Amino acid sequence: MKKILWITERFPPMSGGMSTSAQRQVSLLRRNGYQVDVMVFVPREVEDIKLDVKNRDCGNDIFILYADSIANATQKGWQTVLEYSRCEKYDLIVGFGCNQPGLIATTYACWLGVPSMVSVRGNDFDRDWFDSRRHAMVADTLSRADTVCCVTQEKVDKIQALYSNKMYPDKLVTWLPNGIDTDAYKVFAQEHEKINSLRDELGAGSKWIIGIFGEIKYKKRIPFLIEVLRSNNLFDKVSLLLVGKMDYHVDSIFKDHSLVPQFKHISFRSQDEIALYYNACDFVAIPSMFEGFPNVLLEGMVCGNVPLVSDSGAMPEVISHKLNGFIFKTEDYESASASVIDALAMDKREYQTISDNARQTVLDRFSQEHELESLKSIIETTINSYALRA
Repeated sequence: MKKILWITERFPPMSGGMSTSAQRQVSLLRRNGYQVDVMVFVPREVEDIKLDVKNRDCGNDIFILYADSIANATQKGWQTVLEYSRCEKYDLIVGFGCNQPGLIATTYACWLGVPSMVSVRGNDFDRDWFDSRRHAMVADTLSRADTVCCVTQEKVDKIQALYSNKMYPDKLVTWLPNGIDTDAYKVFAQEHEKINSLRDELGAGSKWIIGIFGEIKYKKRIPFLIEVLRSNNLFDKVSLLLVGKMDYHVDSIFKDHSLVPQFKHISFRSQDEIALYYNACDFVAIPSMFEGFPNVLLEGMVCGNVPLVSDSGAMPEVISHKLNGFIFKTEDYESASASVIDALAMDKREYQTISDNARQTVLDRFSQEHELESLKSIIETTINSYALRA
């Protein structure tokens, strides 16, 4: 059994896409013959650095709580790594994110003499590469990592350009798209009454229902979508279902009901509940300025939602315009208007065809079985290539 240390800053019970993806990949590996210890660095109001260990099947969840500097917490982390590898050495250390978790993972791996793998999620690279305070951390992480896997092909291309084969001949930079457990988004017969009630409340008989899920932040460009709908006189054709936490900027817009179409806002829902709300929607909207590979995209698609998305992040690798969704140029008003108008002009037959195609795309290409096979292949290649060089 291969032994892996997985370092992250987001893991359940924390919410958000990073936490969801980390848990999914760790759980897949634990269920398929890998021992995975997860080390989570968590800023909390504690008097001193605190270690909270939860024993799991095929691994441990190790939470390191700290109040002040993460630098002190990483020393506690290193002592813990030495303790947990005393009887059996780790075969690989993974940094989930190319910023702080990646730096910790690649450093620990060098000290232990084992290979490292860094998972670039999207925003960590987009945001931090050009931040003068964090650039050196990201650059050092990517230079030290034996393998860099990215959720978008766009990030693969960018990182390969920065770390060319001539300078880094042994570095593997590869695409590892997200996957989801498609069975987890099925709804039970008794839930259809609640779905229909929610749709009726939002006027489904005369309006399309557009879902917006997750962290509803300014960078997700919800105000941009609202402006596209308003300026094209489409408020009377849609209702919005927002599921997640709004930031201040978005919340201030929705407080003035004259600025937005009919909507309903619901706080975060657990994975057990979320399928019900996806199934109450006709479309899932992701008009983001920049993205990685949003779990929301696949979750909505497998529930039959037709995507209305920008071409940021992994979206162009998933969506074929007017075949399994509608895609527009990021921050391009004319492109977004054309896509939204075309989407809302569909008849029921056209809608159903694209809805079926969206669901089938996930089943064919982005199931958790596909993600597991890709993840295992990358892990084994990284470990074996390192052994050959040693």
